[in-house]
Amino acid sequence: MEIEKIIENLKSERKVFFSESDFQFALAWEIQKFYDKAKIRLEYPFQYEEDGKNRYIDIIVTLKNKKYPIELKYKTLLLEVEDNGEKYKLKNQGAQDLGRYDYLKDVQRIEKFSESEKYKEDFECGYAILLTNDESYWNENKNKRKTIDEDFRLNGNSTKSGTLSWKGNPEAIGGREVSIELKGIYTINWKDYHNFGGKNGEFKYCLIEIKKGI
Repeated sequence: MEIEKIIENLKSERKVFFSESDFQFALAWEIQKFYDKAKIRLEYPFQYEEDGKNRYIDIIVTLKNKKYPIELKYKTLLLEVEDNGEKYKLKNQGAQDLGRYDYLKDVQRIEKFSESEKYKEDFECGYAILLTNDESYWNENKNKRKTIDEDFRLNGNSTKSGTLSWKGNPEAIGGREVSIELKGIYTINWKDYHNFGGKNGEFKYCLIEIKKGI
C-alpha cells in the first residue's frame, strides 16, 4: 500500500486535525479515495492469543484480500491556527514519555496481529503513524542525561528492537509497567507534515512499517 503517497495527498487537504479521531477518519477517507475498491474498518477488534482479550486496531484496510492494519497517534502542544476557514485550538497533551511508550506499543500490537493464527495468512504489512507538533518527540535529549523513558525515545535515526523497559522506579505511568517486546528492528525517521510558523506551529510525522514475516 502506498501509504506515504496517501499521507502526501492528505496533507495537501488537511494540515491540522481537531483530535486523534479526526485524524483517523481523515486518513481512512483518503485511503478510500486512493483505493476505491478497498474495504476499510475503524476500531477493528482482534484477540491476543496469550490472554484472549480484545485489542483494537485504529484502521484495517483490506485490499485484494490482503490486510493492512494501521495504528495512529496524534500528540499536540498548545496551538491556535486557522486552515480552510476552520479554527483549531489544540490542547497541551504533555506526558511525552507515555506518548512514546504508547506509540511503540502500537508497533507491538501490529506485530501481534501479523503473528495471529487468524490473520497471519492475510497480513501484508502494517503501519504505525505518529503525528505531532511537539518537538520533544523528534529532538534528541540534549542534556544527554539518563531518563526513565530512555528505551522509548524517538530520536531520528535511532533504532528500536527487543525488550524496551522503563529505567529505575518510575511513578505515575498509568498501568504501562509492562515492557514492550519487539520482534522486528525499526529505524525512527521523521518527515515534515506542515509548518504554520511560530511557536508549536511545526508538524512532523513518524512512520514505522511492520513487514510480513518479521
